[in-house]
Amino acid sequence: MKNTRLKVAIVESGLTHQELAQRLNRDLDWADSVSEQRITRFVTNRATPSPAQRTAIARILKQPATRLFPD
Repeated sequence: MKNTRLKVAIVESGLTHQELAQRLNRDLDWADSVSEQRITRFVTNRATPSPAQRTAIARILKQPATRLFPD
């Protein structure tokens, strides 16, 4: 099952998965760095972002983390 909210937020932001990963990596510690493929895995629910990654993604996409990742 895809994370539709995350997918829509990325599309609405106008960022590609690669651009989002690059922006995230500027803000995150090396241990939390992500690739374009990792972003795709977050969207397809094949991977779960760390709390730091969730917070950074939400900030970049200007959405509440709880909306994008409604566990």
